[in-house]
Amino acid sequence: MDETATTAKPTRDRRRRNARRHSWRVKLAAVVLAPVLFLLLLEGVLRLLDAGHETDFFIDAPRSGFVASNPRYTWPYFGPRLGRPPIPILLRTPKPTGTYRIFVFGASAAKGYPNDAFSFSRILEAMLRDRFPEARFEVVNTAVTAINSHVVLPIMRDCRRLEPDMYVVYVGNNEVIGPYGPGTIFTPFTDARWLIDLNRWIGSTRTGQLIRHLASGIGSGGSKRWQGMEMFLDHAIRHDHPRLESTYTHYRANLLAMADEAVRLGIPLLLSTVVTNDRDLAPFASRHREDLGAGALREWTGHFEAGCTDEDARRYADAIARFGDALAIDDSHAGLHFRLGRCHLAAGDAEAGRRHLVRARDLDVFRFRADTRINEVIRAVAADRSGTVTLVDARAAAEQNQAAGDGLAGSGLLHEHVHMNIRGNHVVAALLFEKIVAHLPASIRGDDAAPAPVGAWKAAQLVGYTAFFRYDDALKVAKLTDGAPFTQELAEFSAAEAKRHEGGLDRDVVKREVEAMRPIVEARPDDLLTRSNYTLLLMYVGRYREAIDHLSDMIERYPGYPGWIERRRVLAKMISGWRP
Repeated sequence: MDETATTAKPTRDRRRRNARRHSWRVKLAAVVLAPVLFLLLLEGVLRLLDAGHETDFFIDAPRSGFVASNPRYTWPYFGPRLGRPPIPILLRTPKPTGTYRIFVFGASAAKGYPNDAFSFSRILEAMLRDRFPEARFEVVNTAVTAINSHVVLPIMRDCRRLEPDMYVVYVGNNEVIGPYGPGTIFTPFTDARWLIDLNRWIGSTRTGQLIRHLASGIGSGGSKRWQGMEMFLDHAIRHDHPRLESTYTHYRANLLAMADEAVRLGIPLLLSTVVTNDRDLAPFASRHREDLGAGALREWTGHFEAGCTDEDARRYADAIARFGDALAIDDSHAGLHFRLGRCHLAAGDAEAGRRHLVRARDLDVFRFRADTRINEVIRAVAADRSGTVTLVDARAAAEQNQAAGDGLAGSGLLHEHVHMNIRGNHVVAALLFEKIVAHLPASIRGDDAAPAPVGAWKAAQLVGYTAFFRYDDALKVAKLTDGAPFTQELAEFSAAEAKRHEGGLDRDVVKREVEAMRPIVEARPDDLLTRSNYTLLLMYVGRYREAIDHLSDMIERYPGYPGWIERRRVLAKMISGWRP
């Protein structure tokens, strides 16, 4: 065999192998690239058709030079049927010269439930404007019901472009039940942060929105609707649930990322501890330890029921002894700690009472309140990033301002479990005022190193908190607490509060309130929250056409807010022949 033939065969084999490799590369590329190209094409087509929705928190407003909060912002997390709209916000862009712009982040407690116009953010803005009338302050409340730190972080990142001067964070109640938490109904729980980031990114694409919309329609039969706290009653999470540790880890990582955002912009971040009602709100649900046997449970129940009988008869020493016997058998029952705490308070032992009441909150398996670990994480992050982060210990301030003097926040400051009343919001606003003033430039602060905030009564006047809205708030809270997971005791208390404030419905009084609020509304037409409340007063005194005119102008400035659209629709039915 000649040399040419010898070398030709390996060459042909090599060519065949190379051809096969090339063929596989082409096939692999086709398998990978074809779906990618299809998805890119689908995304482009959906955007051209304007299908889906924007996912930035701030979007262009109808008026040039303004941005607005996005009414559909939470749809990627909750879906369209369960989505919670943010507060209607209009901001000038670029920021007007001489404006000091503070952004507040959080969930419903920061948002101001039951009326956003009376949140600590609104009171804080009124305080700052009252004490520094020559300056222009904007306190922008980006809080949204039912969200947690996983959702707050991207909101904060979207605020970069709006020239913030300071960030305020009050978040922590929904870390378990909010998006990506172990007790949520909205999104899958995961330990991996990259999966959370991926899930958020998918939700930001029009293709992802289409897929989720189709899946939601198939999975729910189109029946899902917002039912408040009742939606979470099948999602109990014990204090020793293994996923809770991941929750605290995620929370810390999110707070640190928020601190990094502030560092990036060179602005201060005020990080607040979270206020919860530990004194006057019984745990929503309790569970025994999982290995408790039937005999031990019978013995525990006997001691517990005997203790309840003694407590009801105000034999507190005997009740403490009986509850102590039950505690020795099973110390993981939240309701037991709550009753034991109340008995210690009644017996004059505030320290023991506080210890058991706080433990009762931490053992509550319906985790609607920030627990001890959440506030520990807040304090640790503030200490770790002390150069940028200022701790605002709202929890300590609330405990010090509680009228009972036992170092526990309760119904004197909160409507129910976490939402503060006007007095509670004033306490938090006053503390924030003190911390913010320390960061203000000398050109605003002037020579007064420590100006005092306005008192609670004047603050209520400045934000338009009238007798009508005292009743309106009480009525909303009574409706919230009239059913699961709240106790009958709280429901009766809330109903009595609403009854007590019925004087706010006096029509002559409300007419005077309308006249007092009118010049404020005329001077600040972009103050949509005050105008929204103004329309409620107009409706109550029968000035329906004026209310419709205001609502129509508000909807023109800020389209898509469901509450105003529904309110105008109701009024339209009351006025024959009116058309939007």
